[in-house]
Amino acid sequence: MPCVLRIRIHAARNLPVMDRVSELTDAYAEVRFADDVFRTQIARKTLSPIWNEDFRCEVNDDSLVKNEPLEIRVLDFDAFSANDPIGSVTVDLNPLGWDSSIQISGWFPLFDTLRGVRGEVSLAVRIDVLPEGNPFKETFGVQFFSASSLPHFQVQAVLGFVDIMDSDSDPEYHWVDSFRTPRTSNEARERVLFRLSNSIRRQLGRKAKDMGANAVFGYREFFDLEEDEREITVRGQGTAVLLTPSPTLYPLTNIHKGSTASSGPQRSSSLVKTQSVESTSGLSNHDNESVEGLGGGMDAQPLSTVTDLPLQTEPESWAPSELNPLAPPTSYNKKLLPSEQQLITIRRFPIGAILSIGGVVTARSVKLMDTPDDQRESWWQELREEVRLHAKAMGCTHVLGYVESAAIHDELYVLSATGTAAVLDTYSLASVRSSGFSSEDRGTASVKDDSTSITSDRAGTSRRESIGSSTREPFVPDLGKRKVWRQHKRSCQVCHIPYDRASSPFQIHCSRCRICKRHIVPDLLLATVEPPGDLNMSGNHVLVNGAVSRIKKRKEGELNASAVSDALPFLQYDLYRQLVTKCKIQGMNSLWGLRFQITV
Repeated sequence: MPCVLRIRIHAARNLPVMDRVSELTDAYAEVRFADDVFRTQIARKTLSPIWNEDFRCEVNDDSLVKNEPLEIRVLDFDAFSANDPIGSVTVDLNPLGWDSSIQISGWFPLFDTLRGVRGEVSLAVRIDVLPEGNPFKETFGVQFFSASSLPHFQVQAVLGFVDIMDSDSDPEYHWVDSFRTPRTSNEARERVLFRLSNSIRRQLGRKAKDMGANAVFGYREFFDLEEDEREITVRGQGTAVLLTPSPTLYPLTNIHKGSTASSGPQRSSSLVKTQSVESTSGLSNHDNESVEGLGGGMDAQPLSTVTDLPLQTEPESWAPSELNPLAPPTSYNKKLLPSEQQLITIRRFPIGAILSIGGVVTARSVKLMDTPDDQRESWWQELREEVRLHAKAMGCTHVLGYVESAAIHDELYVLSATGTAAVLDTYSLASVRSSGFSSEDRGTASVKDDSTSITSDRAGTSRRESIGSSTREPFVPDLGKRKVWRQHKRSCQVCHIPYDRASSPFQIHCSRCRICKRHIVPDLLLATVEPPGDLNMSGNHVLVNGAVSRIKKRKEGELNASAVSDALPFLQYDLYRQLVTKCKIQGMNSLWGLRFQITV
């Protein structure tokens, strides 16, 4: 839908000296959005130019607002040679799509890819939409967070793993690199990275919204620079969740004078209604200067935020919903059970959410990039299926802290997928329909005891079955005995192995738990997630790392891929042996937050 992008370039300050004779600068600003380029007047002989100029850009396709960045460049005018760039600012326009009444304004640092920060520029950006409403509201309905929780919001449903992949040609390998400056080449690549990042977030948001989600937790982006193909591939992945405001919210007074938060949350499908809120950016100490906004003069703060999220006063974000508290076993809906092991990118979970941890599961593959681009998605699907099979063999229902990584060298492509196999409390909400599963977890702020910590996601499975059986279901407590089982729940339960030791498909050193004296625990517990809050720990935390390297012979094509593939299992074994040895030396029996990185 059409919209109007309004940009106001107010002034700049603390610019560097570009003219050695006068020790001043003839500065002007250049505004670039998609194919439109605007330019201000030249401010002669000053290091703090003032322009006060407005620009109007008419946009017919709303995808440009989502994908294309707004770039503001400040340059020094030279009558006899090329104009020298001073620095640039790139503005993401996606936050403006939430509410047409907000704007981005303040002092922004001018960044040069070779010399760093070189002054500041004051600007204001706003989007004017059609009078009948916001045309972007339907497509801007998902927010992305790299964190595992959000203050004052509760997870109503976890809908599963979402991912997307896109690629574009790398401008760094363009033929004009033979005579253009490195700065120009860096800026061209920055624009491509920014556009790819916006594009996959838009596509991933659409996929998450189709699942019924309004937020993505544990979101990560990975950029693969494929030198041999001269392409940049970006991969985005996260966990789609449905968030609702916490029922325990109360009115919060804004820290800024004259502004207050709303009197209470409104339950809707969107995450939060955005409002214009002033806050400081911490970029400069010059807070007394004024910036004139697009709607006239206003007292400027260095930066205006675009979302009105409550201040964090308590860590509650996974509390059970008051609309549908823990239902009795008779209201359990078997149709909401997961049909396969779910991949969750979240690394931190509330107390009582993790029932048992099986261990780290990893899958790796070596490929050659001489195949079409559409086959690369199938490569990652193969790894995910392998990780799910590993988790299923360990008697687990979920893979937590899941992360994918890639190492690229020439035409060689090493793919890795790692996570923690675990049994997660997935007592589904009967009022929420999802393709994956629903979770209703409790946070730490409202916990009184262990009476509400454990629920179940499988009816009629109160004993452990053989791992060798193809129809074996993961161990979860019987819903009919859920109350009794919760009362006897101990803090050591998360460390108990969820599979039968006798029929384990792999060799493992185990011993009887010293707390409950009943169940079996591994000698060393490895996990890629953070330790649960209800796990008893003693002593100080110690950082443990390991590194293993091998000499790779110079080979080409399939011989090179085969050599790397044959060496990976031995590298992984030596690395695990290092970690186990260092943990034993330190007197530790668990390793949390495990991360892997492969470099070819």
